[in-house]
Amino acid sequence: MTDAQIMTITFSSIFLIHIILAIFVYRDAKKRGLNTKLWTVLTLVVPNFFGVIMYFIVRTQTSSKKVCHQCQNNINHDDLYCPKCGANQMETCNRCDQPLHETWIVCPKCAKPVGE
Repeated sequence: MTDAQIMTITFSSIFLIHIILAIFVYRDAKKRGLNTKLWTVLTLVVPNFFGVIMYFIVRTQTSSKKVCHQCQNNINHDDLYCPKCGANQMETCNRCDQPLHETWIVCPKCAKPVGE
């Protein structure tokens, strides 16, 4: 392999990694309710992957958000109802109305099994 071929493969690989990271940052920023355009551009423009490093520092300092299943509005993880459309976001216990996490098998307040 010639030096020119090695350089071409190296630069192509770095370019591809930048594109993959930009797609990841865009999707992750959207999921967390951050400015997707700003972080995607910073990921692509700031050299030596410092844009990605900055994103990971900022993203850990912000609370992650979830999206309303009905209107796609960004809401907090602990919101029972969407403030925009009023859709119920979290299952509650039938006995004590305690909000339930989707992975729980019993209510932590009254010990009633989830799904009964």
